[in-house]
Amino acid sequence: MALTSWIVCWIGLEYLHLNWELAFPWLNLGNGMASLPYLIQWYEYTGSTGGSLWILGVNALVFYHTLNRNRKTINVAAVFLMAPVIISFILYFSPEVARSLPGEKVVIVQPNIDPYLKFEEEDPAKEVKYLTSLAEKSMSEHPLFVLFPETAITEFCEEKTIDQTQSYHLLRKWLSKHPGTTLISGSNTYTFYDSIHKTSTSRKHFSGLFYDVFNSSLVVDSNGVKNIYRKSKLVPGVEKMPYTGVFGFLENMAIDLGGISGSLGSDSVVRVFYSEKGIGAAPLICYESIFGEYASKFVLKGASLIFVLSNDGWWGNTPGYKQHKQYASLRAIENRRDVVRCTNTGTSCMINKKGIIQGETEWWKAESRSYTVQPSAKLTFYSQHGDYIGKCAAYLCFFIPFLLYSGFKFKK
Repeated sequence: MALTSWIVCWIGLEYLHLNWELAFPWLNLGNGMASLPYLIQWYEYTGSTGGSLWILGVNALVFYHTLNRNRKTINVAAVFLMAPVIISFILYFSPEVARSLPGEKVVIVQPNIDPYLKFEEEDPAKEVKYLTSLAEKSMSEHPLFVLFPETAITEFCEEKTIDQTQSYHLLRKWLSKHPGTTLISGSNTYTFYDSIHKTSTSRKHFSGLFYDVFNSSLVVDSNGVKNIYRKSKLVPGVEKMPYTGVFGFLENMAIDLGGISGSLGSDSVVRVFYSEKGIGAAPLICYESIFGEYASKFVLKGASLIFVLSNDGWWGNTPGYKQHKQYASLRAIENRRDVVRCTNTGTSCMINKKGIIQGETEWWKAESRSYTVQPSAKLTFYSQHGDYIGKCAAYLCFFIPFLLYSGFKFKK
């Protein structure tokens, strides 16, 4: 009973940690399997929380065996260890997963700009010219999408008048040369409120109005900006001071990584971006790719591809950006969607439905690349039901004290 309670509470806490404002689930146990996609194909049924259950369950069974030396226990442990591995290999080599379908082209631009300096000198014309000149090197195959990374456009744009800004005027002009191509780009945006509609993260403007700043992704074609998605899963202590309604007085302690520091605004709904062909894509921004259930909401809403726009240069040349890349493999397996990562620097790449990373760019190198992706409309069990293991464990956590007390009384 104690070992069972330990597993339930651990998984319950992992789930709760994914869903509060101090969330930093980077090291959740199930994420640790991201570099071994051939062993975790069953994540399409359980998500990465199933990996946490697997790791904890095997350890608990082996520990129980060392205490009791019971052959049945070690047999159960062997089955619990090997069954998911066998299922994974079956799925890994399954034609349903591995089959080749007609694809679409997606071009990524990795500008490789020092993230600590990119906001120092804002020149929209120079910035757009640099990004589009890199993209042109890979535009010969008439891509469906072109991706620019997180905060690629540093000009701060009011959302109501964004089409009138210099950056987006120049982007529309460039896109008019490439009919049928849709751009998805990271950008900084803001919007104004009056005192009645202000939010807990809004700042006061000298005009007396209030405004929120957003880390956004935008979908653009030759006619202008079609939709805006504002990053929802914000990095605590960097992009948001947790529970600003209570701890707003700590705003000045937010870590400054360039650009706007302090609490940003966020979106309350997921938004799918569509190409001119009607193919939907999830525009995840950086840290959001760590949240499996959140990514699946985009898929449920119609995303047949997953894009991750990121800026992995903050860590320098350390394991951080490599881990971030690997975690995107989990989202590919869970939802059976091709994933394309577009980073400022770090590793841009394409990840197929089996979680295999392909076409990686080099660290600290400016370039563009074209990938062939295969949109999919199929929904996995995990896409439909989300993190049901974590939810069940979180609810059961409330009953654990009663179960332990009952077990103690029974033993007495």
